[in-house]
Amino acid sequence: MTRFAWAVHQALPETQIAFISIKPCPKRWALVDRVRRANSSIAEFIAGDKRLHFVDVFPPTLGADGKPRPELFREDGLHLTAAGYKLWASAVRATLGEK
Repeated sequence: MTRFAWAVHQALPETQIAFISIKPCPKRWALVDRVRRANSSIAEFIAGDKRLHFVDVFPPTLGADGKPRPELFREDGLHLTAAGYKLWASAVRATLGEK
C-alpha cells in the first residue's frame, strides 16, 4: 500500500486515494482478530496523509450478533452479493463526501 501511494503521489501529488478496509467474512472468521489489527494499522498510516482516505466497511458488514451478515455474502462465505457491494458503495460515498 505504501509503495502504491508513493508511486501515485510521485506522478500525481494531489491525487486522492481511498483504501477500503479488509472486510470480515464468514469463510475467514477465524482470522477476524488479525483483520482488525491490519485495519487498525492501515487506518493509522492513512491518518497521516490528507490525500489518503480509509473506508471502513468492517462495522456495517457485521450483524447484531457481531458476526458477518449472511445476506451480504455469496454461498462461498467470501465474496460479496449485490447487497454487499451496495453497502460498500454507500460507505465509499460517505467517506468521500459524495451523495
